[in-house]
Formats: sequence, C-alpha cells, structure tokens
Amino acid sequence: MKVLLLFAVIFYSASAAVKKCNTGEATAAKATDLTLKDCDEGVTKCTSPIFTEYTGLSTQKYACGACSDDTKDKTCADCEAKENEGCNTLVAEGAKTFKCFSHTYDATAKKWNAGEKAGTCNAKKDTDIKCNSPGAKASKDYKQPGNGCGPCIEADKTAEKCSECAKESCNSASTLAFVLVPLMAVIFHAL
Repeated sequence: MKVLLLFAVIFYSASAAVKKCNTGEATAAKATDLTLKDCDEGVTKCTSPIFTEYTGLSTQKYACGACSDDTKDKTCADCEAKENEGCNTLVAEGAKTFKCFSHTYDATAKKWNAGEKAGTCNAKKDTDIKCNSPGAKASKDYKQPGNGCGPCIEADKTAEKCSECAKESCNSASTLAFVLVPLMAVIFHAL
C-alpha cells in the first residue's frame, strides 16, 4: 500500500511539473527579444500573437496562459506548454512591408479619393504585393478591404466594386487617373 502511495505522489509530481512559456511584447522582432519564463502551477498553455496577411501582427503578448474565447484564433494563438522550452515561438519572422493607399468617399464630389499618404501593409516574405481600391461600380457605402492592403473580395471584384493591382502604392489617385483618363476618352469618342 505504501508503495502505491509513493508511486501516486511521484506520478502527481511529474504531471504537475512547472511549464515554461516565452514572454514578451507582440512587437518582438527576433527570438532574443523573448524571455523563457516558468509559469504558475497549473498553467498548461502559452499564448502568442497571430500574423494576418496584409494586416500584420496582432497586439497579443507572448505569455503564460490560454487565449480567451473571444480572442482565440482571431488575435491570439495558444499552444500546449512544455517543461523545458516555450512552445510559443516567434511569429512572422521574415515578414515584409509595402505601401498602399486607403480611399474615402467624398459625398460632395460623389467620388472616391485616395488618401494623401500610403499606409503600411504587412505580408509574409513569399506573399505577392497586392493593393485594392474602389472600382467603377463602388457605391458610397462600399467598405474597402484592409484599408487598401491586399486583394479584393472576389465577389466585389467580379461586380466591379473593387479593383486590385500588384505593385507598391499602385492604388494611388495618380495611378487611378492613368486608368480613368483613357477610359473617359474611349467613352467620349464612342458617343
């Protein structure tokens, strides 16, 4: 009986071993920016931010504990904590940035205008650069995906509510003018 009790204590001690997680800010740029930390007893998960194409890294910190139900798989990822290393390794190493313009609707002029400055877009290193802008049939209620970063929603592209291009800052007002001016000339000559 004493032997069984001894095995039970040993088994419980082994299963209740303290787990480790990497801790640090979501903006950690390299693995050395993270610190391996012992978690509180009973903690079985580690958290890390999520990288979303064309949007970038969420603000979730690297930490001990599980994601909340409302953030899990949206802005937070968690993994099974280990005894000797952090399972929550650095996210989005090798990401790249590029610029695209967001657009706003001018109710007075009844047209879409590109912003004065291009915003920063984030993508994985092997992801193609894509910018989007309101298309010829975009209504004033149209919602531009990703503030101009990334591709169009396919249904909006098909319905000509969104157009996309594949170069940095290609969705600026000056770029759109080069498309619209020849189009206007064709329409004018057709009449």
